Amino acid sequence: VSLAATNVAKLLALLFCLAIVAAAMVQRRPLPSLRGLWSAPLILLMLALLASPAAAQNLLVNPSFEDGLAGWGYLKDRAGVVEPSSTAHDGAAGLLLTVPGTMPGAASIWQDVRGLSKGGRYCVSAWFLSLSDGGGFGMAVDEPEQRVAEVLVYGHPSGWTWARTCFNVEKRRVRVRIWPSPGLMGGGGWVDSVALVAQ
Repeated sequence: VSLAATNVAKLLALLFCLAIVAAAMVQRRPLPSLRGLWSAPLILLMLALLASPAAAQNLLVNPSFEDGLAGWGYLKDRAGVVEPSSTAHDGAAGLLLTVPGTMPGAASIWQDVRGLSKGGRYCVSAWFLSLSDGGGFGMAVDEPEQRVAEVLVYGHPSGWTWARTCFNVEKRRVRVRIWPSPGLMGGGGWVDSVALVAQ
């Protein structure tokens, strides 16, 4: 469930409660009994909606590549591939990010994020679909002077693999970077649903 959907549900539950109270006050009547509109399951549902925590906000722009490479920087040479694709973990688009086997090649994407809480803890994650068995990716988070997190992902072409790593920041800005790792049958594959969230 998205953050927007969760907030809408909470707002509707709150408005419903306020409408019931306002109607009772205008008509100078007691609130409806549990045998009427205010059944126990309805009360529990509304209280759960109001009390449930909001989903963590993704700090990345265009995290699922639905708008191509908007918001992302990228690097590739003639051997590397960085291009939007209809192969996706969710939504209508993902990103094809490959290098051709063990041949020299370069391809990577990155996005800078500012306004983090100094000393805060964050997690970065993404879904990966490898081009071939043993094909992989690297995902890292860099502060201006140091790397604060890195994870290597080795998947297979039969299904998506989720990777996640968490870290503490000393600065208020970081760079999230993803690249394909060379393999005998080709490195990289597809990337989708990248997320950077506060923990």
